[in-house]
Amino acid sequence: MSMELRHLAVNAALEGKPAGAEKCENCRYYLERYADLAYCRDPKLRIPVGSDWWCRWWDTIPENS
Repeated sequence: MSMELRHLAVNAALEGKPAGAEKCENCRYYLERYADLAYCRDPKLRIPVGSDWWCRWWDTIPENS
């Protein structure tokens, strides 16, 4: 399980710090806005992540959300 998570992190370029204004907290896949730790529902990742983290699949929140 540890190795699987390591591979996911490497493939996602998962970082423990934001990339400028892009961070998990303001990504469309972050499940609970304003929580310090929440589930990422991106189909390629699907793991708990920190609000200040970032990955290559970061995507903006749609206007109608």
